[in-house]
Amino acid sequence: MARNKEFIKEKALEGAMNTFWKKGYHDTSMQDLVDSMGINRASLYDTFGDKHHLYLQSLESYRDINQCTLRQLIENETISSEKIRKILTHLVTESLTDSENKGCFMTNATLEMLPHDEDVVNVVCDNLINMKSLLTEIIKEGQAKGEIQNPASPESLADFVQCNLGGLRILGKARPTTQQLFGIIDMVMMVLR
Repeated sequence: MARNKEFIKEKALEGAMNTFWKKGYHDTSMQDLVDSMGINRASLYDTFGDKHHLYLQSLESYRDINQCTLRQLIENETISSEKIRKILTHLVTESLTDSENKGCFMTNATLEMLPHDEDVVNVVCDNLINMKSLLTEIIKEGQAKGEIQNPASPESLADFVQCNLGGLRILGKARPTTQQLFGIIDMVMMVLR
């Protein structure tokens, strides 16, 4: 029976995440959450706490899913620059196929909740640290193999790529052209060469 409850909890959290992602924190009501999670208010409060705690859990779940997805995306790629291209292409493709124009939940949270919500600041900063670590690792490997020619420090290049990732996420909500987004990827890759 405990296994069934975990499954329900996971699905309910997914419902909450999708609602916060579409509507934002401030425009999401408790009734929106009850409806999207498929549970009653008492179960929501007993299992997840208040709206703010549920929002943090949703944001953490989104972070974990995305970090896992990106690592899986590049795990079989042997060329470092192609790992970065795959990450960028994945994010652009998400933007181009986002029929609801939701954008990135983490970016949305950053724009809506920072700098005033310290708990959200912590989740966002943790996400940035993990992403920079992944990019730095890829760039170090690429420089060591001669696949990435730019002599700047791996950390600086990781910051540059990460800044462009964030910019692509924001630009993706403004309905840019496919050519515009893939042109940005080409420019990032030119800097790394």
